[in-house]
Amino acid sequence: NNRIVSFDVNSAASEEVTTVEATYIQTITCNSDKLYIGTNGNGLKVFDLKDKKLSTIEQNTIQNNTLSANAIYALLIDDSMCWGGTFSGGVNYIPSAENIFKTLNNKDSNTSSLNIRSFCIDGNGVGIYGTRNGLVYNKNGNAQWFTIDNTTNLRSNIILSIFPFGNNYLVGTYGGGLNVFEVETRSVKKFDDASIFSETSFYSIIRSDDNTLWFGTLSGLIKYELDNKKYTVYNTQNSDIISDDIYCLMKDSSGRIWIATRGGV
Repeated sequence: NNRIVSFDVNSAASEEVTTVEATYIQTITCNSDKLYIGTNGNGLKVFDLKDKKLSTIEQNTIQNNTLSANAIYALLIDDSMCWGGTFSGGVNYIPSAENIFKTLNNKDSNTSSLNIRSFCIDGNGVGIYGTRNGLVYNKNGNAQWFTIDNTTNLRSNIILSIFPFGNNYLVGTYGGGLNVFEVETRSVKKFDDASIFSETSFYSIIRSDDNTLWFGTLSGLIKYELDNKKYTVYNTQNSDIISDDIYCLMKDSSGRIWIATRGGV
């Protein structure tokens, strides 16, 4: 079993919250006193922080309106909707006031079997999805695909991270660097001409209050100052980071950045 552990930043004490039957935990998010835990093959785990009960939502091939796949790679939860990006099952969602899962699809192409690594959905329902086969922009059910075969600036079809960037989106890839997706022109642009932004893998993106972007990559932690377009790389050679392979970044309420690496946090 894998343990879910809480960490108190004031006392620096950790405490076991629960255990889940899963070999790998892919993603965790929290909303309305519930933890949503996406696993790699064991479905979606939901832990109620008040009554301490753990429930499991899994794929059921003989029943409609269940998960389309048990590998949950990305989650987006708000007060009315639960969105889940799956491996080989596309994007699943629970509509508000219902307790069933549906699979997002569109009228022109089959998106119900996509391998979803990341996604963003804006307030108008426009979605941008990162898959293992390219980037998908979906507006009003009309999907447009961007791959290395039809998009000059895209250097990898494996899209690891998507982050809102003004009216556009930052797109992090596996081994192909970082791009900007411009919504108005529906085009993929370079983020920066420096070689590190066209070569490494960008797993995680956050923005701090001082107009600085932070990137978790397989080449260390990259700090990018938007005001002067200056960047700094922090790795095991020049900092206390315990691994150059950085998979997730999170910013807490105090502005501190938590770094999840291959070697620990």
